[in-house]
Amino acid sequence: MPTLLLSGQATRHGTRSLLACLPDETIVTAPHAGAGLLAIGPRLLHIARGQGLWAAAISYDAGLDLLGIPSRHAHPHPALVAAYHRTYAAYDHRTRRWTVHGPAGTARTALAAAIAEADAAPSPILAPPAARMATSAVDRAGHMARAQAVREEIARGEAFEINLAHVIRTPWEAGGWDLFERLVATAPGDHSAYIDLGGIEIASIS
Repeated sequence: MPTLLLSGQATRHGTRSLLACLPDETIVTAPHAGAGLLAIGPRLLHIARGQGLWAAAISYDAGLDLLGIPSRHAHPHPALVAAYHRTYAAYDHRTRRWTVHGPAGTARTALAAAIAEADAAPSPILAPPAARMATSAVDRAGHMARAQAVREEIARGEAFEINLAHVIRTPWEAGGWDLFERLVATAPGDHSAYIDLGGIEIASIS
């Protein structure tokens, strides 16, 4: 099972998907890390200049943290999570071929073997999902009120764009990879991502 999959379909937005397992290094900050995020910058730049692949997820509140502005809503999630992989594979959607990158060794051999095995296996058939109750952090009236507040703030010139988001919770007995497969099958997008940092899993479609 991969711990990192970044997918960009063959559109004007991107042509490659990237796959990796078992990160060589992970960085997880505390919630509302504030100026501590700046201290991580040199390390991320060093990683970016090296050979390999890194991916990161940044909280919506990270910008406020960097500016020292208190967030209106406290949350337990890290301000930033990042994973660095020396060995990874890239899939070109135009040529439909995989290329494995990284130093020779066990990790590279295992990743190439896993790709070959997956290519030879038939596509899985997903069973219909079980009915689940979902709860939202805000009701319809509250969401509409927030949307109106966003319009007014933009009209005053306080912001150019605001991402209005809220949390939806629902029971999910399977793992994050199963959720990611479900998202890709039911709501595919130009870009998708799955990141597993051990205790923190991110499944994203956009």
